[in-house]
Amino acid sequence: MFDRLSDLVSEHAELEHALADPERSRAEQHHAGEQVAERLLRRETEEARRDGFTGKMAIHPAQVPVINEVFTPSAAAIAAARAVVAAFDANPGKGTVGIDGVMYDRPHLERARQLLDRAAAAGVA
Repeated sequence: MFDRLSDLVSEHAELEHALADPERSRAEQHHAGEQVAERLLRRETEEARRDGFTGKMAIHPAQVPVINEVFTPSAAAIAAARAVVAAFDANPGKGTVGIDGVMYDRPHLERARQLLDRAAAAGVA
């Protein structure tokens, strides 16, 4: 929590500095504010994904690309999910399977299927 707070303080200080700089044009100040806002949105969205959320509401169209990028499954995540599904398909009726020395059980299978569904909906599966 304190890391996040210090990050927010740092971002706020950077934004205040950019807005107070008399050498910057209004367009440059605006751009600096957009960059800080995008970094904060990305961080918050990554935290939401880490906490198990699969989507986020946007209040401005400019936020949509960042949100989509964070919540769209990566190629590595898709490959891992496919491996879990394939391992269970190869062992019907099993409650657990092993992949590269790691044990996976039915909740992992369900999560893998959900990830693959999201990837298909995003057009990246």
